[in-house]
Amino acid sequence: EPIASRIEEFVKGANIGKIVVFMDKDKTVTLTSSLVDEEMLSILVNLAVRGIYVVIITGTNFDKTDPYIIKPIEEAMERVGQKDKLKFFRFYF
Repeated sequence: EPIASRIEEFVKGANIGKIVVFMDKDKTVTLTSSLVDEEMLSILVNLAVRGIYVVIITGTNFDKTDPYIIKPIEEAMERVGQKDKLKFFRFYF
């Protein structure tokens, strides 16, 4: 079962404000050194909009993460008018 489906199923009906979702960047959020796909991006945005913290961990550096996941998340949050919810994302390198 795709990770995106499992994440959505897990948070359905959850007590919002008490959930932190931890994910590894490569092979979970994205393929190795690849752009986040639209399905996962939509899920990440929906989690943050619902007030769920999303922690993305990677063994790579900022320069190799920013264009593939950080910028797309920022742009998606702006498109849906929820840029203030970026506070629900944490990135660890």
